Amino acid sequence: MMRLQTNVKGEGAPIVLVGGGLTGWLSWLPHQERLASTRKVVRVQPLSVQYGLEDRPLPPHYGLEMESDALAASIAELGLRGRVDLVAWSYGAAITLDYALDHPDRVRTLTLIEPPAFWVLEATGRLDDESKQQRDEMRALYAGMTQDVT
Repeated sequence: MMRLQTNVKGEGAPIVLVGGGLTGWLSWLPHQERLASTRKVVRVQPLSVQYGLEDRPLPPHYGLEMESDALAASIAELGLRGRVDLVAWSYGAAITLDYALDHPDRVRTLTLIEPPAFWVLEATGRLDDESKQQRDEMRALYAGMTQDVT
């Protein structure tokens, strides 16, 4: 099973920070530094960012489910017991939302910042023209990410 790269600091109740698709876990560094005085703060690196930084193509059948499964494996490997607080941004928020839907018993709180979860808007009848355009542009971007990225 694939796992996400992790960086752990501090002691206390665990909080897991999942970065977005462009900057990955780097965006959470100042937050980890500040929160580590009172919490066990885990930053995780999405596979898409890790592979890009390593100049490697994404694995076959790469997708949101692979990222979500890797997040689950990483949380389990770290031995985080009980429910955890999850905070995620952008593509990391989509990964984390998928994880939370699959593992609601492991989630204490869920904070999602700018999740590209357009299906929620569609399901609730709130998908306007601007959101449709953004959805289509993101789908095209993600489709291109399955090719070699330099």
